[in-house]
Amino acid sequence: FTLSVRSAHDPLFTALALTRGSMSFGWTQAEEDVFGIVLIIIGVVLCFQPMRAICLGYWKQRRGPREISNGRYPGAGDTSPWNNISPKSWHSRQKDPHPETL
Repeated sequence: FTLSVRSAHDPLFTALALTRGSMSFGWTQAEEDVFGIVLIIIGVVLCFQPMRAICLGYWKQRRGPREISNGRYPGAGDTSPWNNISPKSWHSRQKDPHPETL
């Protein structure tokens, strides 16, 4: 037979009251880490399509719709205008003037 004497201000009683007697204080550190990684993966997957649309819009604005075929980025196929550019002229290539401004 064991007898324990405890104060009314004992943290054990506070913990029992807060957890309604279960003494479960939530997820472990490992569970929270896994949940965080899952949320990051879901966020990346959900952001992929808007970022693709933004990048495609940027390429259309920068290079013009004539250089993008079938919704692909420049350089995606054999008909790409990038195939006619030598590596030396990549940085020095000027954008063709718009026909209406001539």
